[in-house]
Amino acid sequence: MGEVYNLLAGDQLEYNGYFDIQEVYYFIDSFFKDRDYDKWIEKEVDTDNGKERILDTTIKMVKKFSNYAQGVMIIRIVATIEKEEDILIGKEKKKMQYGNLRVIFEIIYLETDYEGKWNKVPFLYVYRWFMDRFIAKKYNDAYISTILNDHKELKKELKVFLGIRRLA
Repeated sequence: MGEVYNLLAGDQLEYNGYFDIQEVYYFIDSFFKDRDYDKWIEKEVDTDNGKERILDTTIKMVKKFSNYAQGVMIIRIVATIEKEEDILIGKEKKKMQYGNLRVIFEIIYLETDYEGKWNKVPFLYVYRWFMDRFIAKKYNDAYISTILNDHKELKKELKVFLGIRRLA
């Protein structure tokens, strides 16, 4: 295992109002597909206690920059749905959920030597350390910048997406 650069943890976006949870999932999925991220659903829980329904999904998004470095975002989507209603949007009725939606960026990090190939031989371990600090630093900085810009852009676009839903 190589170096892990923790970039951001615990950032979140919260929304209260009408939303379509399937559209939110699709929006996030298409955002990351457009930016060449791979997706793994790590946890998906759907509980209904009679008064409200809670959907809790944890998604791991991975972008491989090279065979040496990859960026990882672990996102948790928690939707507390109080009621479902048919809402008239334009001339169509659409089934929407009302409740609280939280998108939590649990952790965002850059991982180098993610396959652990350079840790097998002591000389390569020292060389990897030297390479991370001096040779590949500018590449790692560019990767870090890309990951953080993707996070900032997703958060901004989600605010716009949910804000439009609020006005509709």
